[in-house]
Amino acid sequence: MYIYGVLIAAGQTYLSYKTAQTILQLWGGLFYGVNDMQEQWKDVEGYEGKYQVSNLGKVRSLDRTVSRADGAKIFKRGIVLSAAVNTSGYMQVVLHKDGNSISQRVHTIVANAFLDKPEGKVEVNHKNGVKTDNRLTNLEWCSRSENIRHAVRTGLKKTTIFNGTEHGMSKLTDNDVLQIRSIHEQGFATQKEISDAYKLSSTHVSKIISRKRWSHI
Repeated sequence: MYIYGVLIAAGQTYLSYKTAQTILQLWGGLFYGVNDMQEQWKDVEGYEGKYQVSNLGKVRSLDRTVSRADGAKIFKRGIVLSAAVNTSGYMQVVLHKDGNSISQRVHTIVANAFLDKPEGKVEVNHKNGVKTDNRLTNLEWCSRSENIRHAVRTGLKKTTIFNGTEHGMSKLTDNDVLQIRSIHEQGFATQKEISDAYKLSSTHVSKIISRKRWSHI
């Protein structure tokens, strides 16, 4: 959408990326439907006939008849559900089925309904780094390692950034090493996941984290 392009451009030119990203998070959803694709609805996986999700990131309940405790039948009209931001910064809704209430992340619901899931891709990525922007065009399936790299690149995962110099005998830079240590220290990924993301052996990653290698930084 146009407003997103303007803000991202502003972030690259006049604002810090973090400032532009914060504005997007605050305004995410405000301009849904403006210069965007036509809204389409599909059943929520596992809740067919009860809930639907749209390609613009909305979730709604469907018209239905329910039974009261006294056996009487009452009609309930479907509504667009109110989504809340969870502690991780993602939008989620509460879905009800068979007496159980389950919170689900909106971006995962959208992806399951509209996107084919490639083999080995188990996580859903927000392309522009804005966790509250759950439009279909902003979502993609990715692997764990791809998600880690994207989180670091877009600032979703905070790391200490320096202008590192490349080691003459290694494909890693000082900055890569600092990011690897930061990701591990903050518990964002296991050593195995880090080794997959950076295409390194687990032993190499372990020595970087323990400072047996790259001990000069």
